[in-house]
Amino acid sequence: MLKFTPALILTLTLFAPTSSLAQPLAPAAQFQIQATEPECPPDLAGCPVRGDYFTWLNKPIPYVLSPRRSNILTTQPVLRWRPVEGATHYTVILEGPGISWQVDEITATEIQYTGDVPLEPGQSYQFFVEAETGAVSWDEPAHSGGMGFTVVTGDEQAAIATAMADLNQAIADPRTRQQQQADLYIEQGFITAGIALLEDLWQHDPSPELAVRLGNLYFGWLLLVEPSETYYRAALESTEAAPTLARAVALAQLGHLAVVKQDDEGAIVSWQQAQTVYRALGEMQAATDLEENIQWVSARNTTNR
Repeated sequence: MLKFTPALILTLTLFAPTSSLAQPLAPAAQFQIQATEPECPPDLAGCPVRGDYFTWLNKPIPYVLSPRRSNILTTQPVLRWRPVEGATHYTVILEGPGISWQVDEITATEIQYTGDVPLEPGQSYQFFVEAETGAVSWDEPAHSGGMGFTVVTGDEQAAIATAMADLNQAIADPRTRQQQQADLYIEQGFITAGIALLEDLWQHDPSPELAVRLGNLYFGWLLLVEPSETYYRAALESTEAAPTLARAVALAQLGHLAVVKQDDEGAIVSWQQAQTVYRALGEMQAATDLEENIQWVSARNTTNR
């Protein structure tokens, strides 16, 4: 089975030691190639099912975006989904313990839950979307771990609030503070909140490293092809002038995305391009790891002929 090799992964250190919280991390400390098998933080591509590819449906459906595979703090979340070409309105259904809430004729691609029955802390929920075209979100293949969200308990809310207050007091630089707020949310499983903070950073101060991290979150944790590909390609566009680690990882990840999209030829091309960049950076082991992926896909294609 083809696997996501640690040497291919660009990962952000989730927490600095307490003594260094007030200081921004140097790039070398923030972004690194892992030399050993790491634990599986939620922004690591290939998580949470390292070694397997998820199934992707190549058809226009209103994919659920958020909250998805995440803890949330609010009992009135904003539900977001991808638009479907040609659709002018949608129906949204939210289901969970004691709740079946439906709203029709929604012309936007998001709506806040305002049902009479409150969402309960400690309970998990899921919402579904149907476009007027007949496209439905529940056509998405099932994923390990599901696609729902969990409202955390009051004690959990208090713990995250305390940790956030300590972090805010320790860090003066606004960008560094927002980055570490996102790290805190992501480590605690609040993927939706973490992504929202990172995407806000992206709007104001984009970087190829941040693009790769957002791509990894959408790909490796939320199991969504389109937004992850958008961020990986943004990383490529901003690194055309010189070989960088972010460029190499974006290319490698686009190769993995191509496999999910059943485009083995595209995967090989992306991996070969990533190999070129890795070698230019002196990362020979990463290039070798990608060669194993290329040989695996090539052998599979030969067997299937």
